[in-house]
Amino acid sequence: MSGAVAGLALALAVTWSASTMAASAGGPVELPPAKFKGLRSEVVRTLEALHCRVPQRVGDNSPHNVVKGEFLRKGSTAWAVLCWHDGRESILVFDAQGDKPVVSLGDDDNSGPTGEWGGSKHDDYTGTIGRATPKYILQHDEWYGNIPPAPKIEHDGINAGSVKGSVIFYFHDGKWRTLSGAD
Repeated sequence: MSGAVAGLALALAVTWSASTMAASAGGPVELPPAKFKGLRSEVVRTLEALHCRVPQRVGDNSPHNVVKGEFLRKGSTAWAVLCWHDGRESILVFDAQGDKPVVSLGDDDNSGPTGEWGGSKHDDYTGTIGRATPKYILQHDEWYGNIPPAPKIEHDGINAGSVKGSVIFYFHDGKWRTLSGAD
C-alpha cells in the first residue's frame, strides 16, 4: 500500500467516530433510494429493506452518491451506492441483473469508505463516490503509485473520498483492490 493510500486509510479509521456522532446529531441530508432515477425497482427495494439512506454533500443540490459504471468487468453495467445504514457508511455494489449487492465496501473494518461524516460541525458532510475511468486510474497510478503495483486496468473503478482525498476500489481477479486516488 502506498503512503498516500495508507494515510487515507488511517484518516478513514480516525474519522469514523465523528461519522457516528454526526449521524446521531442530525448529520447531513440523506435521501431515500427511490429518489435516484435509473435504479431498478428491485435494487431500490433491497436498499430500503437495508434501511439505506444516501448521504449528500453539502452545497450540491442534485442527488448524488449513486453511480453507474463498469465496476465488475468491461462491458457490464453495475451500480455503486454510498449507503448510510445501521450506523455505518458503506458502498454497496450491484451488478446489472442482480437485486442483492455483490459486495459492501468499507463496511468490514469499522471505517467508512469516504472517511468523511461531518467533523467538528455536523452539517459539512463532503463524502462522495464517483466513477473512476481507466484513464483516471492509470493517471493516478502514475502520479502516486501503488504497492503492490496496480493490476491491468480494463474497466471502471469506484472513486471514494472527501475533501481529504480519495481511494479507488477496483475489482480484479475476483477481489477488490484499493488503489491510489486523489491526494
